[in-house]
Amino acid sequence: MYTRNVRALGAAALICLLLPAAAFAKDPEGVWAGTLKRENLNTVDAEFRFNDSTVHFGSPYRCSVPIARGADDATVSYTFGTSTGGGMFCQGLEDAKVVLTPSADGKVLSIAFSTSGTIGKGNWSGKLKPAAAARP
Repeated sequence: MYTRNVRALGAAALICLLLPAAAFAKDPEGVWAGTLKRENLNTVDAEFRFNDSTVHFGSPYRCSVPIARGADDATVSYTFGTSTGGGMFCQGLEDAKVVLTPSADGKVLSIAFSTSGTIGKGNWSGKLKPAAAARP
């Protein structure tokens, strides 16, 4: 009897551990926007357009960069690609990994990434929420 209870508790614990990982694996859709902050120094507005796999940054950087889905199915991660629109900030993002953590209700995405570029170098984080529409 004791062994069955221990097995049942172990199975329940395993399910509890795997369910959040499965929830992370779902890719966001549409447009998500928010303000990102670099180590309490400066901020930038960002718009993640998951339907066309691009990220657009507002002033002072004003550039865009493509993103590609990471290979790890246990987390929602992306890698910045090569910026085609220029901008030293976006050029410094190339190959940086972006990790997205959805809130329990799925209405907010926490974001974190680091850049080693000469402009905006450091650790960035912020919160993204669904946007009504992409800005031009």
